[in-house]
Amino acid sequence: MDNQPIIQVESLTKRFGDFSAVDAITFKVDKGEIFGFLGANGAGKTTAMKMLIGISNPTSGKAHVAGYDVFTQAESIKKSIGYM
Repeated sequence: MDNQPIIQVESLTKRFGDFSAVDAITFKVDKGEIFGFLGANGAGKTTAMKMLIGISNPTSGKAHVAGYDVFTQAESIKKSIGYM
């Protein structure tokens, strides 16, 4: 995992019915990199974070945090990160 990004996101999407709160975001964060979300209210920042920390299930896409899959290993993500 040394050369792998600490966060890898590909086309991550969250829908609530017909509403897309997060629409196919793609990015990576390398170990030691400082990364932040900026955007207007309602842009999907909090929803994206909830998916990445394992407290909301994505609708589609792929994401790994600290080497763990957000779809199948959410509990391992929660044990490996700090979030505030």
